[in-house]
Amino acid sequence: MTIQDLRLSLPVATTTFLALLLVATSSSTAGTYSDAVLADNPLAYYRLNETSGTTAASSGSAAGVDATYEFIPGATSTNTSDYNQPGPDLPGFDATNRSIVLDPEEGGGDNPAVVRPWSASDPLAIDGSTGLTLEAWVKRAPQSIETSNDSEGIVGRYQDNTASPDGMEARSYLLVYDDEDNAFSFIITDLGNFSDADQLMASEYDVPLDEWLHVVGTYAPPALVNPGDPGMLTMYVNGEVVASKETTKTSIYTGQSDFWIGRQYTNSDQWTFEGNIDEVAVYDYPLSAEAVASHYAAAIPEPSTIAIAVLGAAAFGLRRRLLLDCDASRN
Repeated sequence: MTIQDLRLSLPVATTTFLALLLVATSSSTAGTYSDAVLADNPLAYYRLNETSGTTAASSGSAAGVDATYEFIPGATSTNTSDYNQPGPDLPGFDATNRSIVLDPEEGGGDNPAVVRPWSASDPLAIDGSTGLTLEAWVKRAPQSIETSNDSEGIVGRYQDNTASPDGMEARSYLLVYDDEDNAFSFIITDLGNFSDADQLMASEYDVPLDEWLHVVGTYAPPALVNPGDPGMLTMYVNGEVVASKETTKTSIYTGQSDFWIGRQYTNSDQWTFEGNIDEVAVYDYPLSAEAVASHYAAAIPEPSTIAIAVLGAAAFGLRRRLLLDCDASRN
């Protein structure tokens, strides 16, 4: 290789490197997690960023679905539930992102939740005809706060006859953490009864405690999968499928059930989530696997960081090789 060859090669290598660098960095400046969620048009999206008051605002497409903080902040010295707590410490969230932490009081006392009472025109009484998605970030407490806990509600409309507005069983849909099995579950019913529930448990995924996780459950009715074929229930953790199953359900119960975040079944410490919840979203259709993965990718460090380092090393190696080739041509 001649000096002239080197002079021609180095600018080409540098230009190629800069072009690749531009492609890599462009992906790292993509939208934040909330941008990714809002782009997919959720009915309700509770960011849970409030630092005062009792209203949990929704930024979703449905009007009038703000909810209420109940026993948040904690009403007694034994209930330390609170809002304005740190959310996921990930690049896709800005520094002001907050979460709620739930610490139920043993014995059925001050059991915290975010609550939206049922109404006949409630947009969150989703009938399932076009499907359903429940999405949230959660961080389970590193140990049980109450030894009586069993199935801890994350988000849903799922109540027994002691909690529902009309005193009847009113189970519609639920994303839940099962303390006994240390697993997430996604449940739907079409008749509102426990015996009618179709449950998908991610039993093969062992939930790590004290760690932020992106959890999603989707329901695709048969008409959306393939006419004549069963529907599908699917669960994702951190952007990956952890469980799926076929379902014959073609609808979801729309009766009198309140919408709860952080609680399920009834007002008891046994059914209240223990830990942090953030970024709760509800959709009236099933997010695709690609959409779920893109939401998670919007929150985590982009591979472009690694790509830039690799490209830099490659450019350095290319430059060094060209110089060595030039030296060899002189000898």
